[in-house]
This record gives sequence, structure tokens and C-alpha cells, in this order.
Amino acid sequence: MPGLQRPKGAAGGGRRRQRRRYCRRSATGRGRECRRPQTAYLAVGYFPELPSYPLHEGAARDDTNGCHLTGAFRLFGTVSQHSSALLVKVNERTGSLDVQPGSIVQLLVDSRTRITGFARNGLPYVTAADRVRSSGVTCQFQGASSPAIVARAITPND
Repeated sequence: MPGLQRPKGAAGGGRRRQRRRYCRRSATGRGRECRRPQTAYLAVGYFPELPSYPLHEGAARDDTNGCHLTGAFRLFGTVSQHSSALLVKVNERTGSLDVQPGSIVQLLVDSRTRITGFARNGLPYVTAADRVRSSGVTCQFQGASSPAIVARAITPND
């Protein structure tokens, strides 16, 4: 009909999709800061902390930064869970690791950890019930009640 106009964006029947941006007032109070949302990828059993992980972003992380090294350890155990944390039931331990056999500890994995003998799709992969041998360091952060347990090597315990 004469005199009718199509709304903007309606020509051709398609619409242009706009990406949603997250904005907030800038720290200086002038204007707004906008950025795209970030996406988190979680693949249970894999180690996104390692530089070899395909979706690894950012600088290499060292979990011993800012802590006082208290010793070295070795442990033999069984993985009880590996999702966002690597939890291991300790069977045997030596060195500075002060836990009883049967205890469950969280092994921290950072960019300096070497994982050999476990792989899936060409990447290090550990899952529940895997028997592991690990060596690493314990370190104490100021104000923490117990030391951090940082793995430097993880291998199968055959």
C-alpha cells in the first residue's frame, strides 16, 4: 500500500543480531566501560591450568607465588574426583605432607606441573579411580590454616 514504510531492519526479512555487552560505570566515574561476556569451558578430567590445553588463556600460573615453601613430598593414591579440583585419597606419603593414609587431599596443578602417562585426545587427562603417584611441594600462605599441596609431577601408579 502506498505510504507504508517497512521498519528499519525489516528489509529482506532478516534482522541483524546484536551482541549483548556488559557495561558498568567506569572507575573514574566518567562514562561507561563495556566488554563482551567471557565464556568458561569445563571439560571434566582435563587440566585447563596447563599451557598445553587448547583453550588456555592468560599468563602461566605458578601456585607457589606468594607462599613460603615448607618442603617436598611424594604420595601414592587414588583419584576420588577431578572436576574443578583434583582430589586424591592418600594411600602412602613421604616428606612434608602431613596427612594420614585414607585422607583426601586437593592437589593443586599449575603451569609447572608435568603429567605423563595419562592422556585422552592427546591431552593430559585424569579421572576418578585412577591410581596416581605425585611429587611436589607444600607451601604455607600467610593466614592459611593448612599448607597448599602443589603437584610438580603426576604419573600412573602401576
